[in-house]
Amino acid sequence: METIMVLYFPFTNYIFGRESSDSSSGSAFTSKRCRTPFTSTQIVELEKEFATSMYIYRPRSIIMAKSLNLTEMQIKIWFQNRRMKHKREQKRKTGFCESSSHMSPYK
Repeated sequence: METIMVLYFPFTNYIFGRESSDSSSGSAFTSKRCRTPFTSTQIVELEKEFATSMYIYRPRSIIMAKSLNLTEMQIKIWFQNRRMKHKREQKRKTGFCESSSHMSPYK
């Protein structure tokens, strides 16, 4: 018979679970982080900062984290994800321009 014990710590947004069984095969430990839904105000402020600089430095990250009620890690990861989105958008823009010029029958 298996039992599952789950602990949730709201101040960290982590769910810790330990799956245990009666057999002596050991138990598996799992950790899952909840997705952070950003508010529209937070997104506007993060986008403003991204427009200024694609990279955020620690002093600015600390200030933004306090003002937006987020953690420094959430700010850092948001910027990483936003840079990747920007990179995809740039590739898509240049990809369409190049491919359309190569495929045009009227050169």
